[in-house]
Amino acid sequence: MPKLNTEREISSNQDRSEDLRKLGEKLKSAKAKSEPKNEKDVSGWAVGVNYASAFVGSVVVAGGIGYSIDYFAATKPWGLLAGIILGFIAGTRSIVQMAKNMSAQNSES
Repeated sequence: MPKLNTEREISSNQDRSEDLRKLGEKLKSAKAKSEPKNEKDVSGWAVGVNYASAFVGSVVVAGGIGYSIDYFAATKPWGLLAGIILGFIAGTRSIVQMAKNMSAQNSES
């Protein structure tokens, strides 16, 4: 036989759903306060982390490709060295391009 919900269980469930709704509203308001309003509100720390990750990613990926070439072509350490150098160049170019874009966005505003 199916169990029927008592009035007490129903009111308890309604209280829980009301509490969850209030908690959801608090979370939304806290999130809205903490998010940057636009690009200008992004902190210098976030910009620096973005630059660093782009640079390190370029060097690691290019170094990995160079290492793979060394592994299959038996040319150690020249492929790795060439990959790291090319990654350094690509990372530097990426940072310069991001800085130019940020400068152009700041001058437009």
